[in-house]
Amino acid sequence: MLSAEQMAALVAELRKPSYASLTEAQAFDALHNGPILEDSETRPKPFASADLLTLLSDESAAKLVACPSLPNIRSDIAAQDRTALGVWVAIPKRGGVVSDSEATAIGGVLAATETITTQRRGHAPIRGGTFFSMPNRIDDTDFHLAYEASRS
Repeated sequence: MLSAEQMAALVAELRKPSYASLTEAQAFDALHNGPILEDSETRPKPFASADLLTLLSDESAAKLVACPSLPNIRSDIAAQDRTALGVWVAIPKRGGVVSDSEATAIGGVLAATETITTQRRGHAPIRGGTFFSMPNRIDDTDFHLAYEASRS
């Protein structure tokens, strides 16, 4: 059983924004094991040769295969070198190898991004010493009372 002082400290902790959207079970887990934090990163979306070739007509693909710079283009695709590939798209476009719409579509692939979200555990208040005067584990009844009080 928690003292009144310990209960007040627990209620104050549960009122923090990091617990606001959590269910009671999630908040209990976060308190003992650390909250689950999400990190998001937007980065260029990877692509393969096939992603680019499918955007070309048969005629444009045949012209591109005959291009003496094809090994360099393949190398830039493998390296995901968007800057170099942008140049490679501009040259065949000017030479009539690819159409304006095909060049635009390839540019879209080169500019595409994706957001990657990863999860990690944050600081666990119980294990981390925030509640150094509390027991290592708070029982379900005390936690339920504190959780309900933090929501009012």
